[in-house]
Amino acid sequence: MEEFLKKSYAKERITPNEIFGIVRDLEKLPASDLYETKKTIMHGVRDGFLLKRENRKQKDLYITLIDYVHPENNIFKLGIQGFKKRIPDGVNTKAGSFFAPYEFFYSWRKIEGFDKEIDPKTGKSTQVHGINAMYTLVKGMLDKRRLLDIIHNFIYLPDWICYKKMDNILRSVVN
Repeated sequence: MEEFLKKSYAKERITPNEIFGIVRDLEKLPASDLYETKKTIMHGVRDGFLLKRENRKQKDLYITLIDYVHPENNIFKLGIQGFKKRIPDGVNTKAGSFFAPYEFFYSWRKIEGFDKEIDPKTGKSTQVHGINAMYTLVKGMLDKRRLLDIIHNFIYLPDWICYKKMDNILRSVVN
């Protein structure tokens, strides 16, 4: 992150102390309230934030941690996290809401939006399974531009009261 900030805001003369302060502010978010911490981080990542400059004579700087216009300027790394220890086999590649039960997750079945799920010539399903499903997920959802679009436009973190209401509604639908 430090290198990204240094490179992205070199023209604005961002200082090492300002970069350190941004990283420190993210690191010091409390682990005691994970929901609010994740929400704070996601808002900063998705929408950016205003940096009060070290030199008060300089104009405040609007910081974005992701370059949505030029995806190649971002550093993409894959991290796998889960509650169950499982070796990903590519058979069960799905995407879904942070808050939805797993049965509400959906397979990523197309690489491009205009791909057809039914082959018009054969009438058979073009849905893919196994390694092909993993390939479709990587080429589809994890395409750099599309992934940035998902991060920027499709991640919703409701306030806690709304989340609890949604949780109760989802549980009543599932049961």
